Amino acid sequence: MQEKRRWPRAACRERCIVQAYAESPTLRGAMILNSSRQGFGIETDAPLQDGERVMIGIPDRAAGMSLPGVGRRVGRMRWCSPRPESSPRRYAAGIEILGGVSEQLPPTHLA
Repeated sequence: MQEKRRWPRAACRERCIVQAYAESPTLRGAMILNSSRQGFGIETDAPLQDGERVMIGIPDRAAGMSLPGVGRRVGRMRWCSPRPESSPRRYAAGIEILGGVSEQLPPTHLA
């Protein structure tokens, strides 16, 4: 199968939090499954909407952090789909990093 991705992915399992910019200020616990130069593949317990802007954060104090320097970033949901092989209430999603650092996302709380 031919790889169609623009950037190579690096596998990781880093806990993070995700918050949509929409009306709901709910912080969602998530796991970064892989990263690339322009984004993240994550697993979360709630679906996110395609095109939705999100804030993603990795606590500075995370032990064994495999993604140093990420901190808090602004991104856009590229896709989201159920992961029934993992659990009926888990979703895989792709986040494209847009640049900027978010000051609104609490850096030290994990849901």
